[in-house]
Amino acid sequence: QLLAQLLNRPVVHDFRAADLALGGQGAPLVPRADAALIGSIGGWRALLNLGGIANLTLIPPASGPDRHADVLGWDCGPANTLLDLAAEHFSGGSSHFDEGGRWALQGQVHEALVQRWLQEPFFQQSPPKSTGRELFGRPDLQRRLEELGESINPADALATLAALSAAAVAADLQRGPAVVEMLVAGGGCRNQALMQQLRSRCRGLW
Repeated sequence: QLLAQLLNRPVVHDFRAADLALGGQGAPLVPRADAALIGSIGGWRALLNLGGIANLTLIPPASGPDRHADVLGWDCGPANTLLDLAAEHFSGGSSHFDEGGRWALQGQVHEALVQRWLQEPFFQQSPPKSTGRELFGRPDLQRRLEELGESINPADALATLAALSAAAVAADLQRGPAVVEMLVAGGGCRNQALMQQLRSRCRGLW
């Protein structure tokens, strides 16, 4: 309202609330902005943003039968949220993130637990879907650490949480159209443990 008055021009705003009111997921502009900025190639193209939450945008191909398909976008699950909270927890508050994923790279993944976590309702939900710290916050981390066990090696816990983030992305990619390339952005792309897990679980998409 202030901008509209100062500029004496119509101002479109509050996209999130309007999108939610219309049954959307609250981020109607991001996938279209991704598509406009990144562009199309010969097949479906994915853009993965690793912020607090892992968000996927799928851009239809420039040619072929899917060229007029809709741009798709949704949240896959946690990216840095649980990892950052875990680094803070295990460092006693002296570190707010695992720089470069170096701590997680020293750990072993508890794969059976990752696969069990993937059966949780949010991960099983079909896109479009959205989430945030209200689901993947401190209480959620505490629950997962309890399931890992009180004597868990911090590096193993961080490695397992990184694997969960990557596994959630890989599982969601399998639900959509076949993607031929995936571009990764956001702070999480500096976490080498997370990137290793993504390369291992999303083969052929780089």
